[in-house]
Amino acid sequence: MNIVTKIFKAFRSISLNNPNGSRKELMTSFREKVLADSDMIGTLIDAEYERLARQWQPVETSPGNIVLAATASKTRQVVNTIEKRERAVEQRNAKARVAAAIRPFIWFEMQMPNGKKLRHCTGAELKRFGGIFLEISRHLKPSQVVDRHLEEKDIRNIAARLGGTKGRSTSGVELHA
Repeated sequence: MNIVTKIFKAFRSISLNNPNGSRKELMTSFREKVLADSDMIGTLIDAEYERLARQWQPVETSPGNIVLAATASKTRQVVNTIEKRERAVEQRNAKARVAAAIRPFIWFEMQMPNGKKLRHCTGAELKRFGGIFLEISRHLKPSQVVDRHLEEKDIRNIAARLGGTKGRSTSGVELHA
């Protein structure tokens, strides 16, 4: 039976024998049980030594001067951690660059089904397009032209209220400049 199984069995028997015991009481009983088994202690010590020996080795840096140096596996572990952090920073920077490069959507420049840009359409024309444009038309008289009576920010606010910046209007007109 391996050490992990022996330790789990000790934990299991203590937990099941005293299900209402406090965590401190259970830990004390567990510690006593593990300490009473010299084979378990020896196996734990051996396993920990093997783990450390795989990660560290004595190296003579100069005559008579010996230090513990990380082994290749320990060095790789550290390098992996550093590389993971660097990748995370690179990803954040890339996302920031993309976000900065994306030009904000400009509603006024949108080509409408009638061939005009949104800025040059009247309230009556917008009403025929339906969807978000119907809502924009409600802010204009039928003969009023969009860019003479509304600003880009007004249209953005209307679109935000209606959730109209998801990629398509309900009328099927593309919402990309």
